[in-house]
Amino acid sequence: MASKWERQVERNAKKANLQRKRMGQSPISQSSNKDDKQKGRSWMLTLFLVIIGLFYMVTFWNVDRGGLYWVTVIMYLILAFIVFYLRRPFLGIGKSDLTTRKFAGLRVKKAQDISKIEIQPGMVVIEFNDSTRRWVFSKFVNLYNINAMTEELQEFATRNKVNFVKMV
Repeated sequence: MASKWERQVERNAKKANLQRKRMGQSPISQSSNKDDKQKGRSWMLTLFLVIIGLFYMVTFWNVDRGGLYWVTVIMYLILAFIVFYLRRPFLGIGKSDLTTRKFAGLRVKKAQDISKIEIQPGMVVIEFNDSTRRWVFSKFVNLYNINAMTEELQEFATRNKVNFVKMV
C-alpha cells in the first residue's frame, strides 16, 4: 500500500510541476526517490588496456606503420579513457533495493533478498539469501569511498531490517 501511495504522489507531483512550468512558476519539491550512488573507478582494467595498447605499439614498431597501426593504438587508449572516466562502477542505494553494474548490465536486488551486509577494513561484502554469490566492493580494486558507503548502507540496513555486521 505504501509503495502504491508513493507512486501516486510522484505522478501527481509530475503533473503539478508540468502545469506550474507552463504557467511560469517554480516547481514544487521533487520526491527523493532517486538512488544514492557511491561511485568508484576501474583502474585495473584501465591499466590493462593501456598496457595492451603500448605493447602493440612497441611490438609492431619496426613493421610497416600505416594508418591502421595508429588507429589501433589510439583506440586502446580511448577505450581505457572511457572505462576510467565514463563507465564507472557504482553501488546505487535506494529505499528498498541495491543496484550495481556488472559486465552484462545492471543488477538489482531487493532488501528481502539480502541476508547480510558485512563491512570489513577496505571493503564491503553484501551476501544474498538465494545464492552463494556475493557483491564485493573494494577500496583497492575500484577506489570506492568505503566510509561514505558504510554510512548509507547502515541506514539502508536499519530501514529494511537487514543484518548489518561491521568488523573493525
